[in-house]
Amino acid sequence: MKKALLLSENGNYRDYNNFGCSPHLLESFIGWLSEQKANIAELNLALYLFNNEVLLDTLISLASVGVKVTVYSIPIEGYDNRYPRSIIEYHSGISLGNFTKYDLANKVYGRIRKEHIHNFELRIVPHMYLRSKRVHPFSRGSMPYSLHIKSFAATMKNGDLYAGLTSSNFAVRDAQKNEAAVICQLDEPEALSTTDFYLGLYENSISFFDFDASGDYSHFQVRMRPTPPKSRTMYVAPFYSDSASDFEANASSIVNRAKSRLIVCAQHISAYNYAYEDWDKSPAQIRKPGFLSAVIERANSGITTSFLSQTYVDSLGTHNCRSPENKGAFIGFVDAAKKAKCSYYVNEDTHSKFIVSDNHVILTTCNFTPTQFIYIPRVEIEQFERMPDLSYSGIHCEIGAYFVVSSSGFADQVSEEFNKMIQLPRTQRMF
Repeated sequence: MKKALLLSENGNYRDYNNFGCSPHLLESFIGWLSEQKANIAELNLALYLFNNEVLLDTLISLASVGVKVTVYSIPIEGYDNRYPRSIIEYHSGISLGNFTKYDLANKVYGRIRKEHIHNFELRIVPHMYLRSKRVHPFSRGSMPYSLHIKSFAATMKNGDLYAGLTSSNFAVRDAQKNEAAVICQLDEPEALSTTDFYLGLYENSISFFDFDASGDYSHFQVRMRPTPPKSRTMYVAPFYSDSASDFEANASSIVNRAKSRLIVCAQHISAYNYAYEDWDKSPAQIRKPGFLSAVIERANSGITTSFLSQTYVDSLGTHNCRSPENKGAFIGFVDAAKKAKCSYYVNEDTHSKFIVSDNHVILTTCNFTPTQFIYIPRVEIEQFERMPDLSYSGIHCEIGAYFVVSSSGFADQVSEEFNKMIQLPRTQRMF
């Protein structure tokens, strides 16, 4: 990796504006695109949510000067149509009206359908990921879509490739949170990995103009690809066999080499001593220690170790924090972290996702829960207990990215951002 630029933002959770949930990060990204406008030949973006007209206008501006722009996102029915909020214009503070995420996505998708923008394509990624027939009905649409990634790749006219990822959705009506992003100039192995990922997304997506919103995508057939050789830009996707499991193995490997410091920050942290069902294996129940076991082991050896997450619970309760879904498993993790003399902080605005292990930094779009590390090649659910009219078959795997930057200066930058977050007024130290 030739260069890595760190960006961060600690948002105002009360502010909802037309620049979205990370206005400063978006301005920085738009500024970078503007600086590189004359140099970019092709731009690919994979965005879990794409309802930001400010970003759309920027992409249209790039397309108008000949940049081939492709955006990958989810079907319109995947946007939450509840809880409208008053949205203000970012610079003037003028009210623009009350909107849901769905309302705003409908405007963006509607413009794309109406305007037929030259050099611009929106592609829909309909893959869903599930592994239990006992799931509760979903708030967004009928199924959870696997495209959780927020990333881009910019191919330059001279052949150079830049890639970036962010924890932020850039979505309007999303609450502002504490976010991180990185923009990197890639070496050859990283460029191969990144290029291959977007080819895989293209093969496993449908042009917006061809997408049938009324179709059944709960049995979507994934087109598999060979996993590219390991590099410092890696991608988790259903079309890469065992890529979610590889992510955890790679994270554990980096953690296991720590000798001086470990920092784990994410919205959700809970991949510790977990189990899941994979009926193609024997025995069907797979049990893993989780990469957090490697973190605890290094902490027990005397490595200074700190955690920051949005959720928390221990044997005495939640302490007015948001609680994780699997309270029992989380309590076991917390008990182990206390015994290992770790530090644990909670801030409900936490959305950044990174690990610092000495001078190595993993920045990712994924949370650190079992779900992000589980790859099941075949799931067959004939009927859901709470949704008897629905069925599902497919690969269980979320789509995400993780970049590894090895640099003492960069690691110190990320550590300093972590120190700023744990000093914020809304941060609590649990132990």
